[in-house]
Amino acid sequence: MASENANKAALKSAKDFGRAEMNQSSELYQTPIRAVLYALMDLQAQKDLDDVLKGLEQNLKPGAFYSSRDMLVTIARFIGKKVDTMRPEEASAARVLADGIENQKM
Repeated sequence: MASENANKAALKSAKDFGRAEMNQSSELYQTPIRAVLYALMDLQAQKDLDDVLKGLEQNLKPGAFYSSRDMLVTIARFIGKKVDTMRPEEASAARVLADGIENQKM
């Protein structure tokens, strides 16, 4: 949680997690959630979508990308909806990521 105060309760953003909390010793390591958060962080840093998608695949367990595509899209769309008014830049990045995953050639 970014804040636990009753009137300010909010989920952490991808940037709030930062690279330090997404390293190999993290509980999130090689999970779809971490891969999506890392990709969102990269998209918000203006990285190219093709490079972000390659990184997304590398942030999952080897060989897990194609079997996880639907879940990755669902996570990205969920984040996009939840943060739409609070963090519009992150919501936009989530929509771009979800569309990019869906439209990626296999």
